[in-house]
Amino acid sequence: MGLIALTLGLTWVAVLSTLGVATAFLLAWYDLALRAFVLDWGFGLVILAGAAILGATWLRQHVVDLLMRRGDSGAVLRYARPRSLVTLTVGRDEAARNRAASAEVLRRAGRPAEALALLDAEPQPPRDRALRGLLDIIRAAALLDTGRASEARTLVAPWAEAPLTAAGRRALADLLSRLDPTPENAP
Repeated sequence: MGLIALTLGLTWVAVLSTLGVATAFLLAWYDLALRAFVLDWGFGLVILAGAAILGATWLRQHVVDLLMRRGDSGAVLRYARPRSLVTLTVGRDEAARNRAASAEVLRRAGRPAEALALLDAEPQPPRDRALRGLLDIIRAAALLDTGRASEARTLVAPWAEAPLTAAGRRALADLLSRLDPTPENAP
C-alpha cells in the first residue's frame, strides 16, 4: 500500500505545485503580488514543480510493474483496475498498462472471462505498439484458459517477431510454451 500512497501523493504534489507556481507567476506578471518572490525564487520553483511532475509520471508508468514484481495481486487490482480506462487524468498508454496488469492478475486467479471483459472494455488502443502486443498476448492467454486455443494462436501469431517489452517477451514465451508443449518450448 505504501507504493500506491506514494504514487498518489506525488501526483497530488505535482498538480498542486504546478498550479501554485503558475498562480505565483501570473500574480507577478500582472504586478498584483509576489513580484520580488518570483524574481528571486521563480526558477527554483519551476525546477521543483518539474521534478515533481517527472517523478509522478515515472511512478504512474511503473507502479503496476513494481507491484507485479512484488507479487501483490490485491494491490495491483486496487490500484490498476479503477485506472484501466482512458479518462482526463489517465492517458491511453497508462490505462493500457493498468488494464494489462489487472487482466493478468485476474487470469492467474482463474478468472479468464473477467480478464477478457476488462481487456475489451476500452475501445482506444494504446499508442505504444509493444504495449498493444502485450495486451494481445494477455488476451490470447485468457482465450487459451477458456479453451479457445485456435483463437489464441491466431491472435498471437503477428507478435512472434514484433518488438515487445521485456514483460511482453516473457508473456509470449510462456504462452507459446502452453500452446505448443514440445520439449524445446517447455518451460
